[in-house]
Amino acid sequence: MERNASRSVLIFLAIASWLFVALASISYSPTDWPSHAVFPYDNDVSNLCGSAGALVAYYIRYSIGPGIYPVLFFTGVFVFLLATKNRISDVWLRATGIAVIAVAFAAIIHQLSGGSSRGLPEGNGGVIGIASAHFLQAHFKTVGSLLVLSSCMLVGLILAADDLVMRAPGVISGAINSARERVPGQAKMRFKFPEMPKLPSMPRFVTRDLDGTAALGTRPTSIAEDDEDGPFKPPVLLDTRPKKQPPPPTDNPQLRLVPAPDADVELDFPADDAAHNDPNELPPSEHAIIPEPTPPVQAAPEVRRDIVVRLPSQQKPKQIAPPP
Repeated sequence: MERNASRSVLIFLAIASWLFVALASISYSPTDWPSHAVFPYDNDVSNLCGSAGALVAYYIRYSIGPGIYPVLFFTGVFVFLLATKNRISDVWLRATGIAVIAVAFAAIIHQLSGGSSRGLPEGNGGVIGIASAHFLQAHFKTVGSLLVLSSCMLVGLILAADDLVMRAPGVISGAINSARERVPGQAKMRFKFPEMPKLPSMPRFVTRDLDGTAALGTRPTSIAEDDEDGPFKPPVLLDTRPKKQPPPPTDNPQLRLVPAPDADVELDFPADDAAHNDPNELPPSEHAIIPEPTPPVQAAPEVRRDIVVRLPSQQKPKQIAPPP
């Protein structure tokens, strides 16, 4: 119970602090104390949160300038998530992303508009944004600086709210599709490409033979039909009729007996290679003589002269001294 009460108190303090900083930043005026833009100051403070709000807004404007607006947006989202009892992971990583977004946004504002009547004499963007813009301008010029700052903004968005960046394309496409469905049919754009003009056709050349066949009412044949030897392929027709589905199988199939015919069945298998038989061919003068096969003759083994075999009788006895 004590833990829930302390958590509720912290959430209320966070909401109140966020509202105080947001109202003070929105109602900032360079003529309020302690701004160095004018002197002497007005007696009436125009800030909604009084002199305390003017003090906070001045130092915020002096340090980061309009970069406070993305900081207010993301911190407001985080406070709302905490109030609805949602967990925020990687707090330090997301805080780093918010800081990168704030600096890049302030530098972009200074690149696009250097100063305004409601800003400080140094210009828009604060000290950090002005220093970043001048550093990039000296090394990358205007186009390169904007490219680097846009990349920093994207990196900061991925660090601060990766889920929002990843889901943004899907949310945008879903919103576009729902808007298309709700738009009435008359308001939809109906665009048709204009038809291409047709060129005049070439005159048809007809020979006398073809002219005579046309007068008789017969269809002339083309030269390609007369020259080709092979038959034409029949035209391919697509059968658009629905095919009949076979009947579903049943659990009790019915068998029908077919009586066999009484006639004998002759099986005649044609030979693979039929010999040529010419009745006018003369018979051979004599019968062919096929010699009997002769057994293979085995050659005599070759005597090896380089092999010497010594028998035990041919070896000399070794003279060994008797033992002492």
